[in-house]
Amino acid sequence: VKRDQGAPVYVINLLFADLIQLCTRIPMNSLSDDILIVLIVIWYFCYFVSVGFMVCISFERYLVIAMPLWYRFRRNIKTSVVVCVVVWALPLLLSLFAFMLPVMGSYIFPGFLLLPFPLFIFFLVGTIKTLSGALSVPADEKRRIVAIQVVVLLIYALLYLPIIAQLLSFDLLDKGLGLVTLV
Repeated sequence: VKRDQGAPVYVINLLFADLIQLCTRIPMNSLSDDILIVLIVIWYFCYFVSVGFMVCISFERYLVIAMPLWYRFRRNIKTSVVVCVVVWALPLLLSLFAFMLPVMGSYIFPGFLLLPFPLFIFFLVGTIKTLSGALSVPADEKRRIVAIQVVVLLIYALLYLPIIAQLLSFDLLDKGLGLVTLV
């Protein structure tokens, strides 16, 4: 990792969390119930961590474009490591909070997963707005920068929003508020 670059640290952590998800997902169909529960907990934990690092990557790209001087002089590898530790620890704290208050637990996880959606949209719109006024950035680089933000938003929308909807629909069905009944 080069000095003053945090994005590679976030990408490496995202890849590591995704690798753990993949390794826990593969044996889920062939194991006993006790081990299956542990694998599901690890899978959800890495799922939340992946969302956190996607937000970090998107925010990092936004800062590079919107506030380049601030980014250049304020960012260092120590800050990136602290952010990584917080992203890995936050799902543990949320799980502990959900365990302590089981009534609120069914709203904490979908809320935590739904929170990044407006952030991704804000980072994308802010990046496009800033790049439209930038004259010194070549058109190819503008397209590449915007493409990174669009890809992160699309990955989130296609992979994470269906699971959020599923978590929310299970909660509504459990409460008897759902419009669809399962037979």
